[in-house]
Amino acid sequence: KICDGNIMKNLWLKNKIWRLGMGWFGGRRWYQYIEFSSKINTKNSVKERGIIRTNNFLKFIDNYEFLSEDRILDIGSNAGLFCLKVSEKVTDVIGVELDSAFHKQAIFVKKYFTNENKKYDNVKLMNLDLTNNLEIIDDRTLIFASKVLYHKNLGDKLYDLMERIQKSQVHTIIMQGHTTQGEIGQNKGMKNLMKEYGFFFETVIEHYEYPVAIAKRIKS
Repeated sequence: KICDGNIMKNLWLKNKIWRLGMGWFGGRRWYQYIEFSSKINTKNSVKERGIIRTNNFLKFIDNYEFLSEDRILDIGSNAGLFCLKVSEKVTDVIGVELDSAFHKQAIFVKKYFTNENKKYDNVKLMNLDLTNNLEIIDDRTLIFASKVLYHKNLGDKLYDLMERIQKSQVHTIIMQGHTTQGEIGQNKGMKNLMKEYGFFFETVIEHYEYPVAIAKRIKS
């Protein structure tokens, strides 16, 4: 009976992952590679480059020494994996995602791993446009921005975002590149932007398309 129960659970999980990745059901292709068990993951629903992108950022989280008092804001948190991964190292995490389909994935992922006896009471996942709710930034100390700061769709809103960050308590920004976005997606363009707003930029994981970089506030 236990074996039969596990089979049914795995079938339900696979179906749920598939539905959340299909536009027909109000989902969207998974953007993060997530392992739910040793045999069940989002590999069939995410592009190969998505696996590389996810693993690069997870590698950074595993090796970086966060401050326990840090309050993280993950801008463009997608399926919420990075929020959950870093939550055990810091005070609290807010993940903000504009796309409702990605947000549904994040709510499911958090609920699933919570049911696996993991606690994420310090993780809050929000479905909204951060550029219209910039006050969320004010009490944060560290920002995750996997691809989002490099994205050309932000347009001039990028500068409003950076001005709010400059006035906030944020001391560090962790970024992941998106070189297909043209000049703004290159490290050179991002380095100049960070310098303009008082942050020192350094690439910490080299990659031809999805490098990971860290920007620390320059002390006056």
